[in-house]
Amino acid sequence: MAFLMFTLTQMIRSNLYITIIAMVDSDHDTLTSDRHNTSIDHENITSYHALGDTKYHWSKYQKGLLLGAFYSVYWVTELPGAVLAQRFGGKLLLAGSVMMAGLLNLVFPTVCSWHYWAATAVRVIQGLLLGVTWPTMHSLSARWIPAHERGKFMVSYHGRS
Repeated sequence: MAFLMFTLTQMIRSNLYITIIAMVDSDHDTLTSDRHNTSIDHENITSYHALGDTKYHWSKYQKGLLLGAFYSVYWVTELPGAVLAQRFGGKLLLAGSVMMAGLLNLVFPTVCSWHYWAATAVRVIQGLLLGVTWPTMHSLSARWIPAHERGKFMVSYHGRS
């Protein structure tokens, strides 16, 4: 179950880094590498648009803000998450935060069509929600895993990150 939760949180964390390439209009952008002096012409790349041909006209600065919005607040809820998990238990906190972040992930394409700042707000909320996952898992491990198996378990779910 821990593996599934952390797989889902990793997918929610990193999906925008992959999908933003197809979401943003890059007709005038060229990817240039100074080291190899190569350039990619985006007109020659064929892409599949599952949700239509909607392209967003976000600047590099806006893309950077959107990509960083998750991690800029991720750390804020780690301490409150640990306190809540110790006080009330971690099962519902962990499941609820991952479920709500997943639901926000499902509506993210629609929110992007509303406004850029709405999309940024969704990423901020996802960061706040998923910031509780690590301390909550530590609390659950301390309560549910027998002492003689705790080391193996901790290595198994820390080893993947």
